[in-house]
Amino acid sequence: MRDVLVGVDVLGGDRELASVELALVTEAMRERFLSLALDTIEASYDLALVDCPPNLGLLTVNGLLAADRLVVPVNMQDEGALQGVVELRGTLAKLAARGEARELDALLETRVDARRQVHHALAQGLHDLELPKPIAKVAERAAFQRAAIEGTPLVVSAPDSVGGLAYVRLAEALDERFALAERAAA
Repeated sequence: MRDVLVGVDVLGGDRELASVELALVTEAMRERFLSLALDTIEASYDLALVDCPPNLGLLTVNGLLAADRLVVPVNMQDEGALQGVVELRGTLAKLAARGEARELDALLETRVDARRQVHHALAQGLHDLELPKPIAKVAERAAFQRAAIEGTPLVVSAPDSVGGLAYVRLAEALDERFALAERAAA
């Protein structure tokens, strides 16, 4: 775990998580592994944000079951993103049938470039699925790639950039929608 900003810790994932997923297969309550782990540190944090892999494997199911809120990023340049959202809805329906109801609270459109046809096709597809409106849209920018190479969040390395400001607006929208500041103060 490393400090990124004062009061913010990041525990990054890597390719080793694939072996964790395999190891969980034989564990009791394997779908609840992350929830149980987060319970042990809950008092130390106001908020835990879990970024899941873009698949519906055991790690993602762990993330879904550990979550109070589900905000799903949709890559607006990936033709397969729409199918991913459909599959996620199917997984949520299966969880609900098992008494583990979860609701898709918001979408986050990423890599937005309205000049591209794929963007318009995906936007129409998301609308046709009657999903929640996007809580925010983050434009495609080279600054994101530079920040990733540097290993520094864009809101730190270029806070006034288009991308940095988009994530500030996302944080504000999440706070407004889910009263995160009130929850942190409680």
